Amino acid sequence: MFGFFRRRRRARLRAKPFPTVWRNHLERNVGWYSVLEPAERTKLEGDLAIFLTEKNWEGCAGLVITDEIKVTIAAQASLLSLAWKDFHFDAVISILVYPAAYRAKGREEFGDALPTERVGEAFGRETVVLSWRDSRADARGARDGRNVVLHEFAHILDMEDGLPDGVPHLNSDSLRATWRTCIHREIERMQQSLLARRGTLLDPYAVESPPEFFAVATESFFELALDFQREMPEFYRLMSDYYGQDPARRWPAPGETESENAADNDQGAEGLWPIR
Repeated sequence: MFGFFRRRRRARLRAKPFPTVWRNHLERNVGWYSVLEPAERTKLEGDLAIFLTEKNWEGCAGLVITDEIKVTIAAQASLLSLAWKDFHFDAVISILVYPAAYRAKGREEFGDALPTERVGEAFGRETVVLSWRDSRADARGARDGRNVVLHEFAHILDMEDGLPDGVPHLNSDSLRATWRTCIHREIERMQQSLLARRGTLLDPYAVESPPEFFAVATESFFELALDFQREMPEFYRLMSDYYGQDPARRWPAPGETESENAADNDQGAEGLWPIR
């Protein structure tokens, strides 16, 4: 019964005219919105309206939650599920937004709890914490391989099957095995590049663990798709099948290569993260 009323409520939200002010926020803040096909924009706008309405939004450290904040964040989360029917991150209850990076307790190797600065976290599947400054900057940049919203909501997807292991919910054991093998191979390849002090397409943080690799890879899959497809063709196919999207067809813009754009965003030559 609850499912019936929820479907009806969501259908009503989709049927409402999309507010012009919301579209203005998308056009100003979300760099990839303009390259979506018309049908994709319509789907995104409907998903966004549902996501925005159903989540509990909380401003932290004095931040007042506005429609701009909700639309910008909801659009990025909804990009991940753009090809999926009736998926709205139902497990996520609350989204906590700080004005900028915030201090959180971290634990050092020897057990001393020290405050660390963060721009986003996923607490289980129910709560996502984000920095508004970084969420907006990442959405506007759109093609530099950094996106905290995509990263944290990829963690939510990773936990859909109950296991934060870098392997999201998939349809078969054989596909899960293929995915797991591919991730470990790419992590090993990245580690070798880092040891050789060569730049990497993905943020080096990806080698921390399979869950972080999946989250970081999701950022670059959507933002550096052509480079991703060239560097990791097998994993690109797996990601494309999983998300039901081929973002490489959206980029680059006419007269521009993805690598050139990446260089403009200080990632180094050929869209690679430099060794620092």
